Amino acid sequence: MPIDSATVPGLQHTSHVQRDRRYMPIDDLDRHLLLRACPESGMAALAARMERVQLSAGQLLYDSGERITHVYFPITAVVSFMVLMENGATMEIASTGSEGVVGLPATMGCDTMPSRAEVRCGGLALRIRTFDLKRELEQIPLLKKAFLLYAQMLLTQISQLSACNRHHSVSQQLCRWLLLALGRSGSSHIAITQQAVANMLGVRREGVTEASGKLQQAGIINHVRGRVTVLDRARLAAAACECHGIMQHSLDELRTRLAELGEDEPAGFASSALLRGGGSYTASGGLHPTTRLGANGLGPHLRGES
Repeated sequence: MPIDSATVPGLQHTSHVQRDRRYMPIDDLDRHLLLRACPESGMAALAARMERVQLSAGQLLYDSGERITHVYFPITAVVSFMVLMENGATMEIASTGSEGVVGLPATMGCDTMPSRAEVRCGGLALRIRTFDLKRELEQIPLLKKAFLLYAQMLLTQISQLSACNRHHSVSQQLCRWLLLALGRSGSSHIAITQQAVANMLGVRREGVTEASGKLQQAGIINHVRGRVTVLDRARLAAAACECHGIMQHSLDELRTRLAELGEDEPAGFASSALLRGGGSYTASGGLHPTTRLGANGLGPHLRGES
């Protein structure tokens, strides 16, 4: 049974997102790791059922037990999957950026979310109605295989985080989280408060404050007014636990296996070189101009237009 989002201070549940009703996101599909697995023959049909949305930091996309009406594909946004206990305690069990999706259970026969999905870093995403995605997956077997490969990677991440949260120090966990967030954002800056980090790690804010202070004194990061700047990424990696390397390896393996899928249908993998490459998870191409709409703005397919 879903827990009222009001139990988490500062978090608002909203089904409204800012949409671009003019732009069909076919070019953006190539910026998402899983969607690049879609053959060119299916790209247009898939894009026609998607819409671009702007996600805001702190936005609750789904509560635990809530019905999955849309599936989200983050492009520049980062989303955390959280567990909320009855006493208000929280913990991040996984996160995703441009390598994954929000609403994966809907593609595997489940109708509801097993955990909360909260936007950690605001940015661009694509979204599609669950019914439309299921129909397209039946028509595009290669894309369905890509989703299964992502599910395996997500299970690896969840299992590793469960061990990390139990056995590693707050400082090691903080370094691990910052490194993964940097990889997904493609930037050296992260807008996040110490309380938000504490909520994700399932620890007291004082522990995060102490760990962050030591990293700042060592010249590794600078944390001012809810904004973290990483000054020395190599030393940050050295201070992190082994879980970062394991989770990074699982992401690299996902890229490799998706690229191998594309070798059977080279026409659908115009960006296979990006899949094999390292670096940040998000593509570096510029964004198309996005019109920010009010709460009632709808994309063409949701308004029933052809």
